[in-house]
Amino acid sequence: MVIRDCILKALDILRASGVENPTLDARVLLCHAIGEDNVYLALNPDAEVSKSDEETFFKVVSRRANHEPVAYITGNKEFMSMDFYVDSNVLIPRPDTEHLAELAIELIKKYGFKDIADFCTGSGALAVSIGKFCPDTSVTGYDISIPALDVANKNKDMHSVDNVSFAELDVLNELSHINRKFDMVVSNPPYITGDEMKTLDRTVDEYEPHLALYGGEDGLDFYRVITDNAHFYLKDGGVLAFEVGHKQADDVAELMKEHFTDIKIKTDYAGIKRVVYGKKADS
Repeated sequence: MVIRDCILKALDILRASGVENPTLDARVLLCHAIGEDNVYLALNPDAEVSKSDEETFFKVVSRRANHEPVAYITGNKEFMSMDFYVDSNVLIPRPDTEHLAELAIELIKKYGFKDIADFCTGSGALAVSIGKFCPDTSVTGYDISIPALDVANKNKDMHSVDNVSFAELDVLNELSHINRKFDMVVSNPPYITGDEMKTLDRTVDEYEPHLALYGGEDGLDFYRVITDNAHFYLKDGGVLAFEVGHKQADDVAELMKEHFTDIKIKTDYAGIKRVVYGKKADS
């Protein structure tokens, strides 16, 4: 079967299963199966696909038809113009989180911050990106999940960031165990509410780890704990920066008022309040 026919057959399968972006997904999966890029597909629509590659392709198309995320099938997701390994032990990095990464990098360079932490690091995409773009820093990513930390360490090695390390930590219960204070802490914690968990898209609900999604009934459990315990891990004048869920920014900013000053909210390109950050008040 040639490339054009592979794509057309895959489109029929994916459309029948209600996949949202069948054309894009079919092309990405074919590139994955044959080890070529999208330019090759465009320039060689009549190129023959080997029997083994064809079988591989339609196996992964079948997985996508069952609504498994493309990133888990390919084991790859781009973040901050870098490729990251992902599997079902971690959330797939979202473009929304790049706003937090960009802000962190900007503030690190502005204030000369050296010691950085990332709470609920997951795949390590945020920590590794900060470490890569700010090589003079020391970045520590924390997560409760050992399998997630394995993924994070794989990404650290992939990008050769010797200034990044990862450690196990239950953020909700063990912040007092941190025996050092950082210049800056970033966090994209679980923030899905109880009601939202009931209406998750099938691709998210059936495949992405609920441990990394659920943030308590109102979605704010992690924000409360992290802000209330800042004296354990953050230097006076240090910065805490969160990614927040849709419509959560004002609530998170309010939570921060007791222990933080100069609290600001950053919007994304769609005008959605996406990042909340502030400076720790003096003890």
